[in-house]
Amino acid sequence: MPTNEVQNIKKTIDVQKLSGDDNYTIEVETTRPSKSGATVTTDVKSIQSGKVTVNLNIPAGTPVEGDEVQGYIHFKGNRSYALPFAANLSEVKKKGFEKFALSSYHMSPNGDGNNDTSSVLMKVSNKQNLTLLQYYDLLNEKNGPGADGYVGSIDLFYNLDGEKEVTLDGNMYNIEGTKRVESKLSDGVYAVDAITTSDNGNATAYDYPLFVKTKPAEVKSAELNNGKLTLKLDDLYISAKEALAKFDVNYEVSEFLKVNYEMNDKTGNATVTDNGEAVIELSDKGEYHVTVNVEDTAGNKASYKYTVNTNTNEVTEGHNEIKDNTGTPVEESKTLTDDAVNQFVNGKQKVLTVEGDSAVKLTKTQLVKLSQMKQNKTFVLKTDTHTVVLNAANMRELSKQGDVTTIALKKVDSTYQNAVQVVVKSSSSDVKGLVQPYTLYIKGKSGMNVYAVDTHQKVGSKYDKKLGQYGVQVTQFSTYGLK
Repeated sequence: MPTNEVQNIKKTIDVQKLSGDDNYTIEVETTRPSKSGATVTTDVKSIQSGKVTVNLNIPAGTPVEGDEVQGYIHFKGNRSYALPFAANLSEVKKKGFEKFALSSYHMSPNGDGNNDTSSVLMKVSNKQNLTLLQYYDLLNEKNGPGADGYVGSIDLFYNLDGEKEVTLDGNMYNIEGTKRVESKLSDGVYAVDAITTSDNGNATAYDYPLFVKTKPAEVKSAELNNGKLTLKLDDLYISAKEALAKFDVNYEVSEFLKVNYEMNDKTGNATVTDNGEAVIELSDKGEYHVTVNVEDTAGNKASYKYTVNTNTNEVTEGHNEIKDNTGTPVEESKTLTDDAVNQFVNGKQKVLTVEGDSAVKLTKTQLVKLSQMKQNKTFVLKTDTHTVVLNAANMRELSKQGDVTTIALKKVDSTYQNAVQVVVKSSSSDVKGLVQPYTLYIKGKSGMNVYAVDTHQKVGSKYDKKLGQYGVQVTQFSTYGLK
């Protein structure tokens, strides 16, 4: 192993005196001289007891193949001893890989531009003849054409030398007869294996686990009980965990699979257990919408929408119409006489007000008559905290809905203050909204905003300091509140 500089390697021999007349003469005998001129010497030529330093003196220069030095160190006296020595001075030829590692252990080769690839970075010690990269199935070791776990080849390299990074995109191939057959890697967990040949011999390398996932987790079921929404998820990170333990791959599912949720105006996270369950605490009472979002480390995402009712423990898929709420129930509907409606439309009274938490029921004939009121007249449904104001154009639209229309203000328990649901039902169906806007007033302190509760969207409003209420013009009959 000569280099550009002279080297001196030292070793120590401990000599112990066995009797009073022990005295040793030290001689170095070289039986196989070095081709490069290396020598072995000692720092002393004789000794009774103590330490002897042995020097291996290596001259500067290029290593000579097969070079070595051998011989004996003789201790001669009343008793004589010979200690053999040998030193390999040629360059040790390395073989195989100095480096072999995956850049990422999670990939989702589905073409969405998010973690579509990983890569393997490898470095060989010297020039190789052939180097083959393959995928090995950790979840099914009898998979592949040869039933040996190897499902396909990534690439074959000739004369690989130095460092190379190989992109992994899920494409692979197998040789069938004389044909190269391309295919795609299935979702699963794999090792990337390498075998290489060179003049110095063969070598192997591998790295794992490579999670290949093209699909997000699936919520298989959602059950509600005692205010807890329990989700059961199906996902590769869950199903592969037990099988990977035999390869010393241990992890918690929650490391790689995340769940968060949205409900009313709240957001939060739910931890996924190793058996694939996630529990969401539903503190709000009544019926409302919940959106569950799942995301994994490979970059796959999905959203699942539910309508839940904590009163009945019902869970249905989708954001369906809210039919129940724990807010103040609507009392039996009030009715107006035709004479009262005619007198209002034809008289000087500018506002027809129905007060209290009751709904008001109007016939088609009454709605047609109200649609004829002058522009300075309005029909008002009023409670202690909310008011709905309808004009002639609104009444004209409602007159086309059915024979009887019920209008109600329904207080709603919500994180939004003074939330109210405007409910309009005709004899044929629920009325979702109008073309012409109506006016809604909500009492509250200044400095707040009006929101559409279902969508959490802020609605433009004006605050009346004198009356202490917010006024909005909207077209949808839904739930509104302050925040």
